[in-house]
Amino acid sequence: MSAPSKGARMQNGDLSRREREKLNHRREILEAAERVFVRDGYQLATVERIAREADFAVGTLYNFFKSKEKLFDEVIAGLADEAFTVLGKRVFQEAHPRAAVEALIEVRLLYPQQHRDFARVFLEVAPSSPPAALSGSLPEKCQPLYRRYLESVTEVLSRGITAGVFREEDPLYMALCLEGAFASIGTHWIQEESAEPLPERVAKASSILLGMVCRSQHNSLEGSAE
Repeated sequence: MSAPSKGARMQNGDLSRREREKLNHRREILEAAERVFVRDGYQLATVERIAREADFAVGTLYNFFKSKEKLFDEVIAGLADEAFTVLGKRVFQEAHPRAAVEALIEVRLLYPQQHRDFARVFLEVAPSSPPAALSGSLPEKCQPLYRRYLESVTEVLSRGITAGVFREEDPLYMALCLEGAFASIGTHWIQEESAEPLPERVAKASSILLGMVCRSQHNSLEGSAE
């Protein structure tokens, strides 16, 4: 679980001891909540069980989070923040658009698998949402972050189109098509067991998804460099 956004924006030296303790307690509660949701499922998880897992009094936990629903949303928000940080380092700072999309595909396919048990609970809570409707399934506080993510992917694709690496299509719609594929593939992998090793599945999906956006399946990073 990533640190709360406030902690991410401030150095520890800028916080008082009391503020650092509150941030640490908040992190411990959210880590405990994720464990309880995974172990017990959303329906059976309770604030009391989460408090016991975190070794806090129930009243103390309520000082941080007002309900089980709020806790669940905050666990999702923490994972979303963590994923966006990884994407920022591996994808959005990559100068070459094809390399950026290759990294995007890898991160978007692998990250849910690293949190597969919690992802299963997430799918149980919103079973009626179509797999591609990720943005609609996220908590309200995650919506601005998702929009930033989609804008960043669109910008990468736009750069690739300008460089002649990607097909001349609307970059936003290309990004949305990739998002639909990520959601569908990720949902299938979470719900269905597979004997095929994960790296092989990622390589297979990556080849197909690159074919959706690249001018040629045979473009190499060196050959398409500006």
